[in-house]
Amino acid sequence: MAKADTPMRTPNPWLQHVNVFRQANPEMSYKQVLKSAGATYTRKPKPEKSGERKPNPWMVHINKWKEANPEWRKDYSYKQVLIKCKETYKQ
Repeated sequence: MAKADTPMRTPNPWLQHVNVFRQANPEMSYKQVLKSAGATYTRKPKPEKSGERKPNPWMVHINKWKEANPEWRKDYSYKQVLIKCKETYKQ
């Protein structure tokens, strides 16, 4: 994959802090920078995901099959149900 095709990654905030701290303290070793930068770093909380999760179409298909065959436990194991559902599943 060419570099032009790779998506841009968001920079790691901890490593950004370490690099700024290292530039401000060039006399320190990297190990010392890591230890000292931890005292001045404050972690930012991750934003919470909003909304509901999208239902998994495969699991929806299995649940529909089980609802259509309410006594499936008498005739099939769960593994056999998965095999049967695979035969009728279309994406």
